[in-house]
Amino acid sequence: MATVCDGLLTKAVAEAYTGTSSAGARPGSAGGTPAPRQWCMLSQTALVSVTAAGRKEFHRTDPGDVWGFSGAQGSVPLGHGWLGGYDSFNSGVGPSGDRFRTEVAVLLDCPRVAGGGLLVAARDSVDTHGEVPGVFRTKLAGLAADAARHTAARWHCRGGLGRTPSGIPAAEPPPTDLAHTAGVCRGVITPSLAEVTGAVQAQGSASGLALSEGCVLKDAKGGLVLSLRARHGPAASVARKAPARFPEPGRTESPFPGLDADRQDGFAGLQTVLWMSSRCGRGQGTAHYTLGLPGSYSKAPVSDTHWAQMLRTFAQKSATRHSCSPPAELSKVGEP
Repeated sequence: MATVCDGLLTKAVAEAYTGTSSAGARPGSAGGTPAPRQWCMLSQTALVSVTAAGRKEFHRTDPGDVWGFSGAQGSVPLGHGWLGGYDSFNSGVGPSGDRFRTEVAVLLDCPRVAGGGLLVAARDSVDTHGEVPGVFRTKLAGLAADAARHTAARWHCRGGLGRTPSGIPAAEPPPTDLAHTAGVCRGVITPSLAEVTGAVQAQGSASGLALSEGCVLKDAKGGLVLSLRARHGPAASVARKAPARFPEPGRTESPFPGLDADRQDGFAGLQTVLWMSSRCGRGQGTAHYTLGLPGSYSKAPVSDTHWAQMLRTFAQKSATRHSCSPPAELSKVGEP
């Protein structure tokens, strides 16, 4: 089986993705055991990368690092047996001003590397009006799956690998009224608590095994009331090692970690009110769960007990999906 980029991709898969000969693919690498990093440029916009969850520079913007898996509420679970997700956002560039930066990332359980996990990501950009085409999403997911299989064999990763995705959901579920919450929002907020907060709608990521999950509550005008976030594996590592993105309680963070977030949807910063953590398997390390409020709501007349109840329910549901230990309240757990 012929491969390209130092064995990262099957030659036939790379050529099918680009539609041309893969001879122009440019490999790159930095470091080795126990903290490998490898990448392959297939075109000016298409990049496949492998990064150890334990690399100290993981949070930096670099060819082998990850800028995805955040989104407004969280990434879309990839499914098909993979631990990971899909994320896309409009970067505002391109001929029409509608160029979507898109990424599919999966986490592998690899005890021989730093941090115990390897994140395999495939990313590309596409010019489109509106939603990123389903064919594009599926092809990109296939590229990530192929790279993950080669990576797992090379680094003796354990656990079963997923299937080549046959289709990727377009985005997170739309907002719903609080009587019909869906995805990770389901069962998190009670009607009595909703009345106290002034929330009338909830919007969150789909239930699954994404590395970043979130549920936001909105008022009647569409304004943000609060944000619940769960971060696993590299998503938690990025946030933990970049204090501006994942602060201690009482400091401000962006509701869109990893992006120039404050320009998005008119949201200012989020005030982190409570956070929890738990230990996870499958290379996910320490997971973090946060409850954040926008500045205008930071002194809302809601007791800490109500906030803690909501975060605890959200965190427990996320921890159960990801096979993590019961979340510990307001605690710091060491580096994974």
